[in-house]
Parts: sequence; C-alpha cells; structure tokens
Amino acid sequence: MRNIIITMVVVVGVVALLAWFAFRKTEEVQPAEPANPVMEAPTTPTLPEPEPLLPTEAETEPEPTWPDFVLPTLDESDAEMKQAWSQLTQPPLQDRVKGIQHLLRRFVTTSDLVSRDKNPFKQIFAFRPAGEFRVTERGDRLFVAIENYERFEPLVSAMQEVDMAKASQLYHHIEPLLQQAYGELGNPDGTWEQTLLQAIDRILNADVPETPPEVIGSSGVYIYKDPQLEALPPIHKLLIRMGKDNANRCKDTLRAFRDAID
Repeated sequence: MRNIIITMVVVVGVVALLAWFAFRKTEEVQPAEPANPVMEAPTTPTLPEPEPLLPTEAETEPEPTWPDFVLPTLDESDAEMKQAWSQLTQPPLQDRVKGIQHLLRRFVTTSDLVSRDKNPFKQIFAFRPAGEFRVTERGDRLFVAIENYERFEPLVSAMQEVDMAKASQLYHHIEPLLQQAYGELGNPDGTWEQTLLQAIDRILNADVPETPPEVIGSSGVYIYKDPQLEALPPIHKLLIRMGKDNANRCKDTLRAFRDAID
C-alpha cells in the first residue's frame, strides 16, 4: 500500500509540473495584444494522460500461508498431517500414510526408539520398500544382493524431493503437539528436542560398508555373518541393508532437515 501511495504522489507531482510548464510556455509565446483585441476563448493545455497504476506482483498473487491450517488437538491431528504430508512429498512416500493413525505419536515414538537404539520397525512398517529382501550366491556363501539396494531407491529419491524450508515451517507449527506426544511416553530424562537430535545423530554416525556384507540364513530370514554387524542397533542394520549410496542420501536429507529446524 505504501508503494501505491508513493507512486500516486509522484504521478500527481509530474502532472502538476507539466501543467505549470505548459501554462508558462503559453504566456511566453503569446503575442502582444492589438489595440482592439479580439476576445478568444481561453485554451486549456492538453495534459498527457497519466499511466494507470499497475498492481505489483505481491498484490496480484499474495504468498500463500504455509502451513495453512489452525493447529488441531493431538487426537484430531491426523487429517491435517496427512494433507500437509501430501503437499510436501511425492510418490511413493506420498501414499504411505493414508491408512496410518496417530501419525505424530508414531513419529515421536520412532524418534524415541531410534535415540535409544531400539527397534522402530512396528512404527515404520508402512514405509518398507516394495519387494523381498534378496541375496546373491558366491560359491557357497551368501551376500546382500545389489538388486536389494534398488528396492530402496524410489523411497530415498522421494525423500530428497522434500522442500526442507516448508518441512521446517511445518515442524515448528506442530512442535507443541510433538512435545505433548513425547510427554505421553513418560520418559523421565531428556526433552523432545534432545530426543529428536539424538535419533538423527544415531543415523548420521552410522557407518555403512562399501561392499555388500555376507549374510547367513535361509527362506528369507537372514542375519549378518559378522557378529559385530549383527550386534549393531536396528536402525544401523537397516542402513546397511539399503546400501551405502542410499544411506548417504538419507543422511544428507536428515542433515538438511536438522539444519533447517535449528
């Protein structure tokens, strides 16, 4: 609005100057009056039409509000969360939350479990990759198959497409609900913020082998042959299963999210 007022003042000023200049010019070139002057109707100087004020881009296309919902109660937050999720993500991530209830509680519980090196599988079951876990034979030994890493690629790629600025805005908007959900867990130590950052750090600090590790087992049930790998926390072993490249891409996304909410 201030820009419009300034523009109007400038236009009015310019028009006034033009009118004054035209009037002075008429006075200067007007010949001396004859003895018996002939009365003529006064002429009105023709002024240029002022250019119409064009609305600015900000006025014609206001920036949409994000997030665009009033903070609901924790118990009634699923509808808004699913709508926000659909706006932030692309397939196949986009469709994974449709049948899930208590999204925020699941997110908080998952973060808490990961921060304490516990298994979050029940909470993130909907985000499992398509297909079955695959192994490849080398003589009489079994290794994680390269094709297995490809199962995770669509999910990882969709994760990287998330707008972290918007994700951060959404996070801060719903943070009171996340803190409430964390309080329901009854943990005596730490805060929600500390728990989330610990969970992220657990993932960022997890080393993944360069080459597919050896496994043992049969009928789709396998464990890592190396006892040190098998003893790792569940989330660490999941990163190994998705392969180093996918794991690094996940880490990059989490690092960007952590920096955005800081």
